[in-house]
Amino acid sequence: MKYKDALSTMDMAPKKFMLILFFTVIAFGIALPMVLWLYLSPLLQVGTMAVALALPMFLVLVVFIWPLLMASQRRIKTDRQLPAFVTELAALSTSDMSFDKIFYILSQKSEYGPLSGDAKKIYRLIKHYNVSAAEACRFVSAKTPSKMAKDFYSRLAHSIEVGEPLDRFMRNEHDIMMDEFMLKCETALKDVDFMKEIFTGIITSLIFVCVFVAITPILGSTAVEVMIYGVIIAFLFMEGLFVYLIISKMPKDDIWYSILLKIKNRKIGDKDRILIVSIFVAIFGMVALTSLLLPLHLPWMLLVSSVCLPSLIPGILIFREEKGIEKRDAVFGALIRSLGRSASVSGQTMADSVKKIAIHKFGPLTKPVRNLSRRLAMYIDPRESWAHFAAETGSNSIRRFSNIYMECILAGSKPDETSLFISNNIFKILAIRKKRITLSGNFLGMLYGVAVALAVTLWVTVAITEYMADVIANINLSHTGSFDIGFISSIFNANFNSDLLTIMVVSVVVIHSFFSALMIPLIKGGHIASAAVHFVVLVWIGAFCDFIVGIVMKGVLS
Repeated sequence: MKYKDALSTMDMAPKKFMLILFFTVIAFGIALPMVLWLYLSPLLQVGTMAVALALPMFLVLVVFIWPLLMASQRRIKTDRQLPAFVTELAALSTSDMSFDKIFYILSQKSEYGPLSGDAKKIYRLIKHYNVSAAEACRFVSAKTPSKMAKDFYSRLAHSIEVGEPLDRFMRNEHDIMMDEFMLKCETALKDVDFMKEIFTGIITSLIFVCVFVAITPILGSTAVEVMIYGVIIAFLFMEGLFVYLIISKMPKDDIWYSILLKIKNRKIGDKDRILIVSIFVAIFGMVALTSLLLPLHLPWMLLVSSVCLPSLIPGILIFREEKGIEKRDAVFGALIRSLGRSASVSGQTMADSVKKIAIHKFGPLTKPVRNLSRRLAMYIDPRESWAHFAAETGSNSIRRFSNIYMECILAGSKPDETSLFISNNIFKILAIRKKRITLSGNFLGMLYGVAVALAVTLWVTVAITEYMADVIANINLSHTGSFDIGFISSIFNANFNSDLLTIMVVSVVVIHSFFSALMIPLIKGGHIASAAVHFVVLVWIGAFCDFIVGIVMKGVLS
């Protein structure tokens, strides 16, 4: 995006931002570096002085690129929320409400992020400034950093000008938007799949670096400690970078109804309480195991893997519940379509329509639907009834789309068309989700294979260096002066620190296990805590490889 376009998308006036940038350059780009140079240069070394001068310049750079960062963040949020926004707009367009009233309702939905702000601008321009709907849409189109949203508002403005009914336009636009969303998601999945090969290559390269660091004492190097810390930092940086790339590339699809949102809405259920208790039990178990196992002086890899075992408790519970949520999501599309058709054909109220379909079975949604029917029959507020229904399912998709259905029906939208928009959206999201699950399965096999190769190679390296250290220490030469030359001298004077190498291997295995475990739920879209299961398995792979390699190398090198 061009810098000028990024400035136009900011909430702040461009002139005001340029004024702030000007004073930042004067204060932190010129004045402060001069003061630091005059007063600190005689006291500090060249490297330290360079860092001191770089810090204020970095602040100037951050302020300069701030519009680009904000525009990029807003674009990502807009693209992620646009399909649901268009779905609700399409459903509301089937009602008899005016154009500005529809956008007023959308402006109240804070979950749409920047799109709710765009809807508020359109409503205010029409209602308070007497701007035509087409011009209001064009104004917002010029301000948004998202190409998808820009094109959508432009097409909407054109359809209004030519007199096309909003419901007819949105009926076609919804399909176009979902197809574009599907194409974008599939492209992102292909990019992440390609990253898999890059990740394997980089980890393989870092493994060779670890092996080289282990044998550097033979080459006469005395800075082994610095190199070992450098290897650990390199693994931390590279794997963290890949996790960041996955987060930025993958389309956002939260499967779980957020526990924080449940607490805020006071919708905590028994399953949520069990999960919360299991987390505290896992933390207590890890602390207790640490205090019990430390005095036993176990090998570091076995100690770390044993301490991590209690985290399996919440991990397995979350993994099992996630499977149930996926099953409920798969049924919800058919449920909402049946509900819309029932309400449209019979002309009944929402409570009667839900009661009518509640006599049928909907698999894992049967009990929540019957509970919803009972609440509506007792004249409990529909919003509260549907909120409890969503909380029972634990699904974020059901929460969002059931809320869209309920709000649109209460606003006067047609039930059959509303349910059709929602179910089509859900089915396409589920299709993307299946592809994500397939990709996560491929990643899982690759990550486990890399973990085995990493652990075996590094533990073999440690065993060989320990053997070389013992051999060199037991050599007794009567005339050492004849070997005090060049490379031969460095071999006999090599000092292998096997304890430091072991710490390096344990750190690398734990870092790799942690970030590899995070990648699986990020790709799949599941709860981040389900990574605990993969983390424990990967760490135990490292411990098992340590045990097996120790036995094999003792037999080979004895």
